[in-house]
Amino acid sequence: MATRGYQSYRGRNHGKLALVIVLVLILLAAVGYLVAQEYMVYDDEGHRHLELPFLKKGQTEQPQQPEDTTPDDVNLIIDEPERPLLKELHARQLPDTVLTEDPSAVLAEHPEAVVIPVKLRDGTVTYDTQTAARDTVTTGGPETLTSLKTLLSGDTWTVARIACFADMDFANAQPDQAGLLRTGDGWLWYDDDAACWLDPGKAAAREYLVQLCKECAELGFDEILLDYCTYPVHGRLDRIDYGSVTNLTDTLSVFVEGVREALPKTTALSVLVRDQVTTDANDGGVTLALLTEHFDRIYVDTDTVDAAALQGLLPADFDPVTRLVQVAAEAASSGSYVTR
Repeated sequence: MATRGYQSYRGRNHGKLALVIVLVLILLAAVGYLVAQEYMVYDDEGHRHLELPFLKKGQTEQPQQPEDTTPDDVNLIIDEPERPLLKELHARQLPDTVLTEDPSAVLAEHPEAVVIPVKLRDGTVTYDTQTAARDTVTTGGPETLTSLKTLLSGDTWTVARIACFADMDFANAQPDQAGLLRTGDGWLWYDDDAACWLDPGKAAAREYLVQLCKECAELGFDEILLDYCTYPVHGRLDRIDYGSVTNLTDTLSVFVEGVREALPKTTALSVLVRDQVTTDANDGGVTLALLTEHFDRIYVDTDTVDAAALQGLLPADFDPVTRLVQVAAEAASSGSYVTR
């Protein structure tokens, strides 16, 4: 029974205080947990641990390198030009002795394009060639190779003119293996100019010329011009011993294809025509198809060939401006040309 005016004493409310403290601790723990998430890291073994900034004071943070996702076996494919890039040609035919002259003066006088005689009609190689035939033909001295390299080192477009099968030196050095022989006595055949020739049907003759063309390309010539790339068309043709060759055009094609394979794809391969060409093979085995299908340019000696008539025979996809070159004493009024 309660006493009037008084209530019984139950002591202080310790339970409520303890509850408040527990709630505060839980709240602090939750906040701490959330904050700590920003500093939780994984090591290399996948173990998780806390890494606080103030514990790393003095250490330099290394930037994270992006993961290399490039496969180890990537094959890079670089498209190379399949043919040389031809432009309209305005060139000067240099003299046979040009490699004995000052190359700097030559380049200053003819900065755009030049035709350099490399192998002459008599078989002479005008520079110090390093091919296997150097000991069997007349060549220029060491200074000619130095001069040639200087001419080839600039931006001038350079054309190597090579007299192919018209040859005295190599034919006389290897008549049976490389020379064009005559019927009867089996000795070298001579044309109306008392000059002998190499035989396109003989492998030794073709290989010699292919190696010379290849060397010229390696030295840095932009274009190889094949002169006398034909069987003879003047002289006692009935006295020529053609051996086992029955198709002159096919034999010439084999030679030209061999030259093409030996050259870089960006080196132009051209031919100089000295006799009229038609769709049918002439006495030298040259046809219009041989010229248009195998060569990048056709040079025409306007003293002996009607350039306009030849142009009229060319296929529609043959660009006469860049691929038909007139060789004359004076510059042509339009198109590509070489002046003597």
